[in-house]
Amino acid sequence: MEIVGKRSVRLSELFHYFVTRTNGKRLTQQQAASLRKTTLQASDSLNMAYRIGICPQSLHSPEMNLQEYNQPPTEAAYQAAAKHRIDSRERSYYDENLFLVTYEDAQYRTLSTSDLRNSMLTAIKAGRPILYVFRYNDAYRNISSDNPIYGTSRSQINSGHVCLAIGFDLDMDTGTDEPGAFRMLDSRGADFADGGYWWLPFSRLQETSFYSCYEIQQVTPTP
Repeated sequence: MEIVGKRSVRLSELFHYFVTRTNGKRLTQQQAASLRKTTLQASDSLNMAYRIGICPQSLHSPEMNLQEYNQPPTEAAYQAAAKHRIDSRERSYYDENLFLVTYEDAQYRTLSTSDLRNSMLTAIKAGRPILYVFRYNDAYRNISSDNPIYGTSRSQINSGHVCLAIGFDLDMDTGTDEPGAFRMLDSRGADFADGGYWWLPFSRLQETSFYSCYEIQQVTPTP
């Protein structure tokens, strides 16, 4: 098994969620109280990781419930977040023929889906984690500490989620015809699955109705 990164700082998922919902705007406690749950895109999340960064969890760690989601971060949290940013982001525009044109060296990039498994393996071997954006059904809901593996289900796909692929095991027996799986870091906390981690079998990559995968190529290091 191989996992990226030998040094790490646990960052605050709820800080990132808050600043993404507010598009980086600082809010008072009273203003934040009226925030509502909203649908966000992976590009929104990456944009905030570039513009604002994400503070350590020690500086913003409210409980994961509907009331605490709206707790605004402190100024110290915003200042610390600037030390944990994606260095630059992919900038794109549409030309006169409506072709998508990308310019400037990007510090994250979208992975090709034509050979997704090998693209993800190559990135992780190079020490670059993958932001994996997907829609899920009961196969994800059935993940547990006793069975931290994304299985199969015929239930309706009705929810979206994002996880981080940080490692892999080429020989892991996942109960499918093809061995091997990616190690996924979830945002649901240590009480979910195997301490907050679960396995995505190689054979399930095309079955999770994924939207896109982003390779994180460089993040501002902690001073």
